[in-house]
Amino acid sequence: MLTQQDIENQLKGVVNAFYSANYDGELPTDLIEKFRIAIMEVSPMSHQIQGAEILEIAKKRIDELTILQVGRIINVLVTVPPSKLHDTLEDAFAFNSKLEKIMQSHNLMVANFEKKLAKQKTSLETIGGVNNSVPFTLVKGNA
Repeated sequence: MLTQQDIENQLKGVVNAFYSANYDGELPTDLIEKFRIAIMEVSPMSHQIQGAEILEIAKKRIDELTILQVGRIINVLVTVPPSKLHDTLEDAFAFNSKLEKIMQSHNLMVANFEKKLAKQKTSLETIGGVNNSVPFTLVKGNA
């Protein structure tokens, strides 16, 4: 018989694996370059990304970024005025159009995962005989 703690531990492992997986969507080749510029413009209290993680992201190739890292990059980029990242209005609109598509794709990927995770939790509780109303809290920062 599984306990609620067993189920939560198992699901946390699934969450960590999901957010640590490489992002398989299409990303602009200058995404990390834009992130490097943007991160210098955003207050550390706003982005709350640890310095070691910033450096890790900044050193990666586009194809090495994880789902979690792409989400963090998006969050930083949308907080910076376009004038800090682009030389022309046309460049800003072109990049922001790509960024919107990435955000939609990323958000859909996460939403689908969360639905799947909720079903998996229900199945594990049913199989394990756990029947309590303590909600499972998805902690994205632990990924």
